[in-house]
Amino acid sequence: KRDAEIADFSESDFYVFKEAVAGKESGPHGYSTYAFDIPSANIKKGDPLKGGANKHYLGKYQMGKDALSDVGIDYNATSIKKYLNSPAQQEKAFKRKKIFSKDFYELTKA
Repeated sequence: KRDAEIADFSESDFYVFKEAVAGKESGPHGYSTYAFDIPSANIKKGDPLKGGANKHYLGKYQMGKDALSDVGIDYNATSIKKYLNSPAQQEKAFKRKKIFSKDFYELTKA
C-alpha cells in the first residue's frame, strides 16, 4: 500500500522479529544443515538447509535468489555453499534486506 506508514525497528524489536522469522523458516535447524531427518520431505540430517519451491530458499531465514541479489550475494553454487556455511553472512544479509526494503519503499512511494 503506497500510503502506508513505515516505522523503523528498534534493535530490540528487530531481534524479536528476526528470531520469529528464523523460528518459522528454519525452526530448530540453525544456519546450514538439517538437524534431523524429515522423511515426508525426503530430507536427511545433514542435508543443506534449503526449502520452499524447488529448494530455492536458503539458510536460517530462507532467503531466496531475489532477496540475496538485493543484498549483493550471487546465487550460484559457490556463493550458496559459502552463504550456508556462514552464520555471520546470513545475519548480515537479513539485516541488509530489512534496510533495503525500507529504502525501496521510500524510493517508490509517490
